[in-house]
Amino acid sequence: MKPVKDLKLGSVYQTKSGRWRAAITVGWDGKGRQVRRTVSAKTEPECIRRRNELYLQLKQGEGTPQKMTVETFTARWLSSTAVEKYSPNSLRNVKGHCRNYIIPTLGQYALKDVGADEVRELDQSVRNAGCSDRTVQIIHSTFSTCMADAVRRGLIEINPCSRVDRPRAVSRPRTALTADQARHLILHSSRGGDPLASLWAAYLFLGPRKGELLGLTRDRVSLVSGMAQIDLSWAASSVPWEHGRGCKCGGGVGAQWCPVKRHAVPPGYEWEELNGSMILARPKTFKSRRIVPVPSPLDEVLRRHIAATPSNEWGLVWVSEKRLPIRPERALIRWKAALRDAGLPIVDLHTARHTAASLLRECGVGPEVIASILGHSKVDTTFNYVHVNAAQAQRALADYSSFLGLPSGYSEAPDKG
Repeated sequence: MKPVKDLKLGSVYQTKSGRWRAAITVGWDGKGRQVRRTVSAKTEPECIRRRNELYLQLKQGEGTPQKMTVETFTARWLSSTAVEKYSPNSLRNVKGHCRNYIIPTLGQYALKDVGADEVRELDQSVRNAGCSDRTVQIIHSTFSTCMADAVRRGLIEINPCSRVDRPRAVSRPRTALTADQARHLILHSSRGGDPLASLWAAYLFLGPRKGELLGLTRDRVSLVSGMAQIDLSWAASSVPWEHGRGCKCGGGVGAQWCPVKRHAVPPGYEWEELNGSMILARPKTFKSRRIVPVPSPLDEVLRRHIAATPSNEWGLVWVSEKRLPIRPERALIRWKAALRDAGLPIVDLHTARHTAASLLRECGVGPEVIASILGHSKVDTTFNYVHVNAAQAQRALADYSSFLGLPSGYSEAPDKG
């Protein structure tokens, strides 16, 4: 890249998504095209502040390809491109990859000095930390995505990860509970007085994503006789904090301690604050925003749960013993405890989603109907043209209910477990 002789402040403009962006031309590539460094923010003043900060760093030589380190670029990538690319949960995981593995291992390297050997060093350091092969693969992909952005910005010519084979990971077979196991867990947790028994039943019946039920509010539950349904258009999520506007925190102060901290929610998301780092976010994909029929046994169980549970300030259907929103990690702990108490294999809560899909298919429901119930964007390309109405989904869940052999309220059913 041929650098510019006289660095100038770039223009500030607003994108179609409403986010503000600024660009500073730093040089030209081998084909005579401009190479720009960009920053973005939710507001114009914040974008101008970031642009001015970048300008000073470039003037001082910190932002040039020759001197920029992996740590410096990664931090900027996380605050710009990554924010727009990832969902709140994914962004939180990506930040963890960078903070715990990528920056400690490669942070001090200059971007231009990172090659195949350094990428292998990163992969090995993740293995040495005791991580699984799948985690090594995921962190490798995160770094590759970050370096691909450096290539697009003209800071390096080749993505160093392209010179190394992607780490292999042995795929673990997808697991699902059997019909007998699902039935036993539902009955055992209900009869044992588990306060979250209705939550486990809802996961196994409807197969939603974890946050979709943790963020379910009472005003999105309609238990009209014969037409019971729930609106899964929002999901609870735990997102990291970021320093807020006008922050005067010095270096090294964690965002969680910032007096003007705010949720690091990517742009384009409709969201509401819950408690602490918990938020309610509306998915971007319309397939994920769906209204799902509630089969008869689950209908009555939800009625009893809502009637017996005091309301809370967020209107959530399920809360913790302390009357707070249930965090995803806490839900997983309680789910595993329920499995252990029922004498069943200990599996991840996401297994409930696989269980619902597998058992719906086992009782004859078509893949396109299952996709509509679970909120999948597609089964395969063909199913993009298949339309499933609410009546089909309702019949499918009624068949699934009969397949499990649970009566209304399932209080009288003999436990075969």
